[in-house]
Amino acid sequence: MLAPGQTLANKYRVERVLGQGGMGLVLGARLLVLDEPVAIMVLTARDERGRARLLREARAAAKLRSDHVVRVLDVLELDDGEAALVLEHVDGVTLADELAARGALPVDEAVRLVLEAAHGVAEAHARGIVHRDLKPSNLLLSTLPDGRRRVRVIDFGVAKLDDDGGDAALTASDALLGSPAYMSPEQIRDPRAVDARSDVWSLGVVLYELSSGALPFEGYTTSGLLARIVADPPISLDERRSELDVAFVSIVMECLSREPTARPASVAALAARLAPFTERGDELAHAVAAVAAAPRAGEWVEPARVEGSNTLAETVAPDLTHRGTALGGAAPTSSAWPWFVTGGALAALATAWLVWPRPPAAPVSAASIPAASAPAASVPSLASTSVATRVDSPASASAPQHREAPPSAPTSAPPP
Repeated sequence: MLAPGQTLANKYRVERVLGQGGMGLVLGARLLVLDEPVAIMVLTARDERGRARLLREARAAAKLRSDHVVRVLDVLELDDGEAALVLEHVDGVTLADELAARGALPVDEAVRLVLEAAHGVAEAHARGIVHRDLKPSNLLLSTLPDGRRRVRVIDFGVAKLDDDGGDAALTASDALLGSPAYMSPEQIRDPRAVDARSDVWSLGVVLYELSSGALPFEGYTTSGLLARIVADPPISLDERRSELDVAFVSIVMECLSREPTARPASVAALAARLAPFTERGDELAHAVAAVAAAPRAGEWVEPARVEGSNTLAETVAPDLTHRGTALGGAAPTSSAWPWFVTGGALAALATAWLVWPRPPAAPVSAASIPAASAPAASVPSLASTSVATRVDSPASASAPQHREAPPSAPTSAPPP
């Protein structure tokens, strides 16, 4: 058993026990080289299923960068061969603790908390991860240095990942994957077949509980509870709290539709529906939509073309190309490109003609000097000599010394 003062992997010193659950122990520790606090999760149930769950959480959480997810920092192998996770240290309580202390929360607060959780869940879905165990005890209400509180999603230990077949170590025939009161009907039937809409169900149950202090399904036994979730309609939220807004009740109950197709199609869609019920709801919903739409690492997404745009630059950065006055003038359109290409080619040809090496000019005799009585008009001006007359040209002995100047390259593109 790990004890305070013990050093792990020569870099973490155990300081205290933060909490203990059925499968694991969470220790407060310190990263010695940086003198920073961390949390370390170790298994108490030492079997293959527990180890698979721990490593699955590491793989899932390591993919996420949302401020609403507790991050995995390291994976350790202890002296006895067991694995341990190093997590960022977060001060706070779970929503289960908050609910037990306060009872049902005001709707605007309950919605805000669920929208913050939705941000972390939406990023997970965008990375092909379904949490499968969303519940108040897996939503940590952390306290920031300025006193504000923020929801952080924890425990991806039973998450479904779309890039492996590792469910086999977790889904034994007698294993229940998830927490019964928050599991969707399809997860009860087959936890391997779920998608993001199963997490929408679970968030609906969390929101139901936060706003009413009760659960939508009741049962004396686990098997009885699961049977009701699969077969019976939920208890309507307005039966728990009759004063709740009808539109709000409708959204929550829609999340608890037995058929996944009848629920909000995604966490982002749910967030957009809930936005009117809390302060900063639009801001939070937009943040959820943004992270939900982000491409996965290494995945190319064709940019959506801006209506009326002609170039890729206008498509990718319309704020720059469509606000030409902010950049000192109108943005070039596609019609300007042929002028740029032609001008560049002519400039290159003119430069090569000027610098090409030529044989020395023949000596000039006195007879070749114009007489003083020659008309002034026959003497080229200095300007015309520098541009159009070359006495050192190889053809000067057999051809007139005056030649047409090559066309000059345009100095700028014509206006669009």
